[in-house]
Amino acid sequence: MKKLPLLFFMLLGCNIIPPEPSDFTVEEVTVVGGPNQNLKDSVGLLLVVRGLPPTNKWNMIWEINGQVVFSEEVSGKAGTVSSLKKYKGSQPGEYIFKGCIVSKTMRICDDETFFLR
Repeated sequence: MKKLPLLFFMLLGCNIIPPEPSDFTVEEVTVVGGPNQNLKDSVGLLLVVRGLPPTNKWNMIWEINGQVVFSEEVSGKAGTVSSLKKYKGSQPGEYIFKGCIVSKTMRICDDETFFLR
């Protein structure tokens, strides 16, 4: 009977953080304020990730139209990590914001389209 709580905590502890991230690791990729933005204003780019295994080196990456515009190292951070970056576009048009979590061997991304007018 004394070993039952220990067994419970061992089972629970083994399932908290997956050994490798999944498609659900990138929780949110959002253009703050909606898809239609004013060219004169900065655009808020929100990236939220969760459940990163603490053993690898991880970087959050913000890409606009295929170009890396921001990166932030999040190695060793547990739980949910969110970060907001401000992007200032130079010309009107359609932009694709891609938010990624990247390690040496893995890249998981999600994207959202917005327009500068």
